[in-house]
Amino acid sequence: MPVERRVFGLMGALVAALLVQIPMFPGTGLETRNLSTFAPWFQGISMVVFPSLMVAAVVAVVLAKNHPWFSAVLAIAFATGMIAVTLLDLSGLGGAVPPTAIATLEVTALATLALTLVFAAFVLVRPSPGVVAARRGPPAASH
Repeated sequence: MPVERRVFGLMGALVAALLVQIPMFPGTGLETRNLSTFAPWFQGISMVVFPSLMVAAVVAVVLAKNHPWFSAVLAIAFATGMIAVTLLDLSGLGGAVPPTAIATLEVTALATLALTLVFAAFVLVRPSPGVVAARRGPPAASH
């Protein structure tokens, strides 16, 4: 059975969200703020939660073809967690307000994360054709 388009959409949205998130990791890419400028609780989020969510997204991409439902659940966990972290950073509650380049990238990240949520929900809501066929039962005998 070929992988459905909605699963490819989820994979694409996850990859796009991952590519947008990578330059925002402290010490890489565009992120110029030192980790010491953040509150201690936000440092923990940046060094533990952020990488853990990234790993969840990579696992979701890898599992998408064979386990689309589990992949969608991981994608929802990734997207909602990253939305929370991004909004905390944009608000400045965790420490230094982000520079313009990071703030622009974070707004782009919010859009890709919302798209990831849409595709993940679409995978969860619409069962695959095999599930629909199993619910209908065997085909009726024709006379």
